[in-house]
Amino acid sequence: MKRLFSRPTILGIFLTGIVISGCVTVEHQGKSSKNGVIDYSHPSRYLSNGLDTQMPYEEWITIEPMLKDKNLDECIVTVYDWKRKHFNHTQGGGVLVGKNNVENILLTRELSGCHDHALLVASVLRSAGHPVIMVDTAGIDWARQYRQGKAQGHWGHVFLELYDGAKWLVLDSTRPIVIRNYDPQNCFIPITNPIEPVGFYTMLKGIDPDDYGVHSLEDLYLHMNRFAAGFKVSNIDMPNYDIEILK
Repeated sequence: MKRLFSRPTILGIFLTGIVISGCVTVEHQGKSSKNGVIDYSHPSRYLSNGLDTQMPYEEWITIEPMLKDKNLDECIVTVYDWKRKHFNHTQGGGVLVGKNNVENILLTRELSGCHDHALLVASVLRSAGHPVIMVDTAGIDWARQYRQGKAQGHWGHVFLELYDGAKWLVLDSTRPIVIRNYDPQNCFIPITNPIEPVGFYTMLKGIDPDDYGVHSLEDLYLHMNRFAAGFKVSNIDMPNYDIEILK
């Protein structure tokens, strides 16, 4: 395990005129939530896969042996190495968002974007006994450009909240990058990539896209546009998390 960086970034966000210190209520917490809120005190609620993440038994019996007797970190590294070696990675432009599922991913052995990665990793880790929540986000720099009329297209990312037996952490769905001192009540995730240099803001959470109501790319864009329309920059602290890359 290698420490990547600790990121103290100063940003500020306003939504619909309300100053946010870290987070507001996520727009849609999913049918798996309790009274519209993710029930973090009962991780077992997030052990069962949903419609998009159902794991076929005949596939699971071939996957399970590689995870036997491994702790969570070891499972993550093993799963990411497995999907890197045994799946074709393509750029699908999000056309399969809300339409793809784990059964089809395992059949085609193709991962077309971060939603596919998240579906597969969530399904495997839940099947191995680790509670997982999918987290759909919008890029913060993208939202700023959207409000300025400069954004070309949309960009966001999918993360996974995992329960390690004592606390919740967050994991990048496409890279084995993890935050252990993560606060799931804080909507800012300061993990960046070449497209998004600032970080991401949580919009949706649940078992999978079917659970939180995203059934198409158009559905996702609607949520992103709604978020960005209320976005303004001021001075609020991005969480100072320790970000690690697992090896």
